Amino acid sequence: MKPKGWTVEGIEFSDHAAAQARETGLHVQTSSIEGASEPQMRPDLIAAWMVLEHLHEPIAALRKLRGWIKDDGYLVGAVPDFDAFDRRIFGTYWYALHLPAHLYHYNQETLKAVLAQGGWELIKTRWQTNELNLLRTVEYKLIDAHSKRRLAMLRWFNSSRVMRKARRWLGWLLGVTHQSGRMEFWARPLPNDGKTS
Repeated sequence: MKPKGWTVEGIEFSDHAAAQARETGLHVQTSSIEGASEPQMRPDLIAAWMVLEHLHEPIAALRKLRGWIKDDGYLVGAVPDFDAFDRRIFGTYWYALHLPAHLYHYNQETLKAVLAQGGWELIKTRWQTNELNLLRTVEYKLIDAHSKRRLAMLRWFNSSRVMRKARRWLGWLLGVTHQSGRMEFWARPLPNDGKTS
């Protein structure tokens, strides 16, 4: 966004990643969202890609972000989709379960409810065109089943240049059928500083 003329700031929990970002000239705090200080300017846009599932208190964090943003701003992000068919079929082998790093899991309804409690209105949801969750989930299952031959075939499919188009097609199919396991969302601040009755 910076090369496109935006003024950007960031929050990064990892010291190493924050230092790398600062080396490129970005203003990045090394902190959790909960411990972060207010940005230098009220943002028009807050991006939170694969963040909400890692937070100990996502509603409190969302309220904090709501207090920072301009009234006509947007919150955009992504979370794993707990309603994905591979989670229902494979259960604890689901790649996006990612315990203990993922503390909360969302489907479209719970995401909408958590956003609302945090002062945001969900206005759009889109499923990413991504095959990674499904392929990694199947890989976990095959590893546990000691199915070496099938595992070798799957790993070839996952890494082969020949199968790149097939992987992209699979990702597209999973996205358009809302089964990729990855939801992108757009939200707007609720009026009255996010205070809901």
